[in-house]
Amino acid sequence: MRFVRQFSATILWGAIVTLILSGTTVSAADSSETAEAPSSDKTEYILRFKFEPGQKVSYNVVYEMAHTSRKGQTTETAFNKSTTAKHFLVKDVKENGNATLVSYIDSVTMQVRFNDSDPVKFDSKNEGVSLPQFKKIKASIGVPLAETTFEPTGNVINLLNLQEVSKQDQETKTADSSEIEKVSASTPPARAEQADQEEDEDDVNAVGNYLVRFPEQPLKIDDRWSQSFSVPVMVDRSLQQFVRLNREYRLRSVEDGIAHLTFKTSVLSAVHNPTISSQLIQNTPSGSIDFDLERGLILKRTAELDNTEFGFSGDNSSMRAVSKTTETFVEAKIIPTAESAEQ
Repeated sequence: MRFVRQFSATILWGAIVTLILSGTTVSAADSSETAEAPSSDKTEYILRFKFEPGQKVSYNVVYEMAHTSRKGQTTETAFNKSTTAKHFLVKDVKENGNATLVSYIDSVTMQVRFNDSDPVKFDSKNEGVSLPQFKKIKASIGVPLAETTFEPTGNVINLLNLQEVSKQDQETKTADSSEIEKVSASTPPARAEQADQEEDEDDVNAVGNYLVRFPEQPLKIDDRWSQSFSVPVMVDRSLQQFVRLNREYRLRSVEDGIAHLTFKTSVLSAVHNPTISSQLIQNTPSGSIDFDLERGLILKRTAELDNTEFGFSGDNSSMRAVSKTTETFVEAKIIPTAESAEQ
């Protein structure tokens, strides 16, 4: 029972922190494909984001999740519900439409419960933190989290984790000169370091893109496009490998200037190890997006998944994850330069 509870707790807290701090909603789409007649609408649509300097775009995100682990006669279920208020601020827009956005979390309320126990509650507006796991979320409120440069298509061309930069700056300030010399002496040339750390463009978009990456070409109703990317999984305590996933998008319809999109995620890599499959249980959602063509903004994004994996800890074990996410546009406004600097 202790193992099952620890496993459930690890999955739960990992999902909570990743969802909130990534600044992106896990997107989802239609869970089933039914045969449909081809659309008679041959109109072509160009999907592009539109940004203005000083623009503040706000969203609310409601996330609900239940994670059940079974081993033999023992069952543990972890429940979580959170509401997050977040926004991004447009720092700069180039002539070609490329925009640098800074993402923030404004507030988080959350409750976590295991089985029939009383829920543990968290409100970022309160001073106290009841669990150590909440401290990382608390520390992220009201501070810039990431600076991301997007093309109008939603493609990420640069991503800077501001929390990591802040941490490194603080460590540099507290280090004495001898420590700095040691670090400098052991640091390889910038070119080599960049080559070692170079990431696949699709992977950067998957991890750091809280928008959607649209294709360059115009789209007709029922047109599809896809994006593949890698996610890390642990083979054992010391060995990590990457699994390739694919996310397929589809333009379903356009009504009153609103494009309705769906998409689904599938595993491309051959995975035969239930322990690895169980780590992917929350990585293959499906959902929908409403996109305002005129304003170039996401208006709503919904996500749902219900996945079960057997054998993660022997033949008599199983795991099920059920979640639902709803992200809703609140407002977009231009704020004064002085105020935007404080955001």
